[in-house]
Amino acid sequence: MAKKSTILVKLTSTGLNAKGNPTGTAYVKKRNPKKLTEKLSFKKFDPKAVTDANGNNSSEDNSSSDSSNGKVKSGMHVLFVEKKMPNPKAN
Repeated sequence: MAKKSTILVKLTSTGLNAKGNPTGTAYVKKRNPKKLTEKLSFKKFDPKAVTDANGNNSSEDNSSSDSSNGKVKSGMHVLFVEKKMPNPKAN
């Protein structure tokens, strides 16, 4: 029986929520490490990521703009970077 050549990788969001914490949104993709040696990264929509009305990510140090403007828009396209999934047979 041939060994499986693809691995599962977890793409986690770099977006931040209103409190400045990571959103925790993730996608799972298959990757062949023999053909694609660099890490995956995609720009995808994160429904939990927050921007203010000016279009700036609220993760920047301008926390005063959120309180002064009052308008916060949730959902934006952010970069998702690869994190390796844990091996289920390692238990």
